[in-house]
This record gives sequence, structure tokens and C-alpha cells, in this order.
Amino acid sequence: TRFKMSAPMEVKCFYFLILSFCCIFGIVAFESINKQTIDQLRSSSDFLVVYYGTANCEACLTSAKLLDAIRDNSLIQDLKIIKTEDAEAAKDLSITTFPQIVFFRKNNPIIYSEPLDDEDTTDDIIMWLSNNVEVATKVLDDDNFEHLTQASTGATTGDWLVMFYSEECSSLLPSFEGVSAIIKQRQNGAIVNIDKSPKLKKRFNIQRCPTIIFFRLGKQYTFNAKYDTSALTSFAGGWYKNMPSQKVLPLPSPFDELVENIAQDLKNVINGPNGSLVVMVTIAALIALMVVIAICFVCAPRQKDTKMD
Repeated sequence: TRFKMSAPMEVKCFYFLILSFCCIFGIVAFESINKQTIDQLRSSSDFLVVYYGTANCEACLTSAKLLDAIRDNSLIQDLKIIKTEDAEAAKDLSITTFPQIVFFRKNNPIIYSEPLDDEDTTDDIIMWLSNNVEVATKVLDDDNFEHLTQASTGATTGDWLVMFYSEECSSLLPSFEGVSAIIKQRQNGAIVNIDKSPKLKKRFNIQRCPTIIFFRLGKQYTFNAKYDTSALTSFAGGWYKNMPSQKVLPLPSPFDELVENIAQDLKNVINGPNGSLVVMVTIAALIALMVVIAICFVCAPRQKDTKMD
């Protein structure tokens, strides 16, 4: 009788052959990590690389080999490397195309913007990691904006590409950090949280999230194309010249702020629940004041002309 291998035995042999192949070629399977674990690692790690993939992504099948090569060749000390297929983790960073690599430096993310299917991908990523150990994007606020950028004077601090954002669009910060890293040798990339900088929000009339403005030589140019790394890099590299420019308004003086605050308070009162009553009382008071002035003018004694003898 001919020996016939049972189905379970065939499966076990198949897995044994795959495992042996992986061991021979030095390929280690990276376990897919969930969002909760990633969040914990982001908070506790100085340097963390996360490979974002999906179960049905063909390019993601080579992830183990790529991540092995990065781990073995990177010069960054204490670099942790993990992989995830958690859709919620990718959504946090507005990642919609896969695979994608993100480098966290003390929880400050930067997205690798080049394709991952290149023969030279490993060397490029290792160099990219080494060049971006430090965060490239500067943080501006109401207190330091004018001092650091000198935007209204166009003085000596160079050109600035600034993203005004709020919590609503904060998931775009990693891709903007990628732009800052690309342009950092010739220009400055910076972010402003408009929730924490209301004066800058008012000064530059920020209405949408994000709003990206390029400041150069006392003028400002607003980016209004589709938000992506390539378009933003081109915009800062010279495409801004095709956009209409505006002169950067100087910082408002204390008197200007006082007048504006009074006007805003009056506007709030008028638009409030008792606005109509306030308007009527104000008009009545003005009329009464004009009547009093007129009566005083009419009743005031007139000085008689005296003749000189």
C-alpha cells in the first residue's frame, strides 16, 4: 500500500518549509501591533519606526525584509521598529495609501514621502532616518511669531512656510513635517496652533483648517491647492510666485487693540439678547444729549457789545 500523508500533516510540512526559508534568508516576521500598543510606544520611545500596511496590500508582503534591513543597518541608537495593519492607527495620521513608513522622534511624527517599491528603498530610508533625527518644524505662537519670522519687515530671518492649524486638522502635521524636512536647508517650516494663538488667527484672518501661508520679504502668499507633500514643496520652491501676494500687516499697536476690543464689545452687546433695547436706549440718550446741548446754547447769556468813549 502506498503511504498517503494526511491533510494536517501536509499543512504542517508546508509551514515548516516556509519557516525554514525565512530562517535561512534572515527574514523575521514582524507581528502586527494594534493602535493602543502603538500609542504606548509613541509616548515611551525616543525613536520609533512604524510600518503601516494592510492585509490585502501586495507591496506590504515584503515588509519583513525591508524592516529587517532597516533594523540591521540603522545607526540610530535605541531605534524601535514595528508594523501595524490597524486602520484606526493609520487614520490618526491621515494615511490613506499603503504601505507607509512613519518615523516618531519623541512622539513627533514625520512621514516618508517617497515610494517603497524601489530597489534602493532601504538605503534611502536609512539615510532619511539619519537626516531627520531632529524635528524640522518650528512652533510659533502669539508671543514669538513676529520676533522669529520678522514677517512684516521682511528682515533677516529668511522665508517661512507656516501652517495654521487646530485640533480639527492636526492629523496633517506629520506630512507637513515631511515638507519642513525637505526645505529646511533653504527655508523655514513652522506651525501655529490657532486655538492657542487667537491674536495670530485674527491678524491673518484664518478661516479654514489648515491654512498655509508663505512669508517672504514682507509679503504673504496663501496656498490654495490640494494638500499634499509634493504640492507644498513646489509651492515653497517657487510656485508661490504664481499666487496673488499681500503685504504683511504690521503688529497692531496697543491703541489699535483697545479700539478694536471696544468695538467688538459693542458688537457683542448689540448682537446679544437685549441688543434692540440697548440700541433704542443709546439713540434716546444721544437725542437727549443733543437737546440739552441745544437748550444750553439758546439760554446762555449773550455778552453785550460795549462802546468805547
